[in-house]
Amino acid sequence: MRLITGLGRATMGVVSYLDLIGCDYGVYDDDEKKVGDLKGRFVNSLDGVDEIITSPGFSSDHPLIKKAIARGLPIIDEIEFSYQRIDGQIIAITGTNGKSTTTALIGNILKRVKRTFIGGNIAPGIPYSHALLDPPYDYYVLEVSSFQLERIKTFCPLIAILTNVSADHLNRHISFDDYVNTKFRIFENQSHSDHAVLNHDDQNIGERVSQIRATKHFFSLKTECEATVRNEKIIVNGEEIMEIDDIPIRGKHNHANVLSAVLAASLLGLKGEQLREGIVSFTGLPFRMERVGEKDGVTFINNSMCTNPLAAIASLSSLTTPYVVILGGKEKGITEDDYPLYVAKNSKFAVIIGSNRDRICEKFRSSGFDQFVVADSMGGAVRVAFDHAQPGWSVILNPGYASFGMFKDFEDRGRSFNDAVATL
Repeated sequence: MRLITGLGRATMGVVSYLDLIGCDYGVYDDDEKKVGDLKGRFVNSLDGVDEIITSPGFSSDHPLIKKAIARGLPIIDEIEFSYQRIDGQIIAITGTNGKSTTTALIGNILKRVKRTFIGGNIAPGIPYSHALLDPPYDYYVLEVSSFQLERIKTFCPLIAILTNVSADHLNRHISFDDYVNTKFRIFENQSHSDHAVLNHDDQNIGERVSQIRATKHFFSLKTECEATVRNEKIIVNGEEIMEIDDIPIRGKHNHANVLSAVLAASLLGLKGEQLREGIVSFTGLPFRMERVGEKDGVTFINNSMCTNPLAAIASLSSLTTPYVVILGGKEKGITEDDYPLYVAKNSKFAVIIGSNRDRICEKFRSSGFDQFVVADSMGGAVRVAFDHAQPGWSVILNPGYASFGMFKDFEDRGRSFNDAVATL
């Protein structure tokens, strides 16, 4: 019997597939409310279990997983489970920052020429396992997280993209090296006939490229590579694709995302106008630098997806107007970062939310920055941010940390921000 541990978006696709083919299985979740209609299949032991399929967020330190490891039971993620059952060309994207945007950009390019599944870890989005229920696609464009890569066995994308690597999820991984090595597992099963798309500007990637067997392709904002920026233009394999000013999403970090996306798509034979049209028609993703309203000349920007400090700094650096920032949340094992100091130096006012408020306050005070308050709710944070903004300014939700504690997830946090803006 298969045991599915952790009932969420990803594993419910596995449940639906196993129901469809009439396969026996059990389910387990710490929150029995999630079991719902599956309570007749609830299992809290390993008796009769020969394989575990787990959700990305289900910890390897969970007692059930530890027992399974001790017994030598195979443990896989829904990404691996689905890969073993689906034929098709896979373009897989991972990285600390930019992986969702890059996934969506590639999907937007490819869906114009062939039947394309866009999903995986991207949120909002469709987990890979849900493709088990659909007719075959030509391309599967998948965002893949480090949590999912921990448990792959045979997963092998035709094109694997690593956008960048910086410290993140150190509350889950035992060290930064462990985190980076897990990210590099996306290349583990590739051969020379496969492709690795890599950020030439990232030192953490450069130090490890020799271990990749796939054919390597590089993009760079700084150096001449297969995909680069030259004279304010996106260039791929020497071909001018588009002007930087024509990219609909702002910021140099998004220029890098565009480079990786067009380079990957070019490896599938797309050229020129096909690449350009896929980029210029892209409308962005919810909760990623999303403009959600304006009141009395103040623009509101929802960047709830921003859950690590480096991404937060990159997002703020893309703004061209003065801003009030709402920041804070739950830290992920990174206890020292430059984000609060960047805010202190560059923002007009700051509103702090979340469980790391005390550390951010301390950072602000030690830097001599006193233009901030602490808020206990998103509604209160938005109200005080608006009160301190002037016409022509922006109010941006740019947390820099995880949502857990105050909110269910980054989408819940983002919706709370939108609701608060709507009620001003």
